[in-house]
Amino acid sequence: MTAISQQLSQRRKTDKSQAPRVNPEIDAKLNKFIAENPGLHDAYTKMDKTVLVRKLMLTRMNRAEAVANKVDALRAVVEADPELKAKVDAVIAKIPAEKKGSAYRSVAQQALAQQAVAQRTANALKV
Repeated sequence: MTAISQQLSQRRKTDKSQAPRVNPEIDAKLNKFIAENPGLHDAYTKMDKTVLVRKLMLTRMNRAEAVANKVDALRAVVEADPELKAKVDAVIAKIPAEKKGSAYRSVAQQALAQQAVAQRTANALKV
């Protein structure tokens, strides 16, 4: 378990209130959506808990796959450009080992954006 996971686990154990946190703005928005879609609300209310959990897990799985696909595409772009790869590797080398996996996407996106800006600037100066 990573250090962050341990900290969150410990925080949950020591948290006295077991009630879920509620953001009033989101709660109001959700209440409005429920009022506008009573049939959908009824359908979810009548569903078995196992089905609801599986639907939630499916959504999370799809989101995780989308992120993984984006990282794979970024990795392919970075691997194809030695200069970009060197920049990304230099930044990743400074990041603690437990955070390297999750940091790759943001580092690669930032390096790619910087490269695009530099290319646009160079092209604009040529004109």
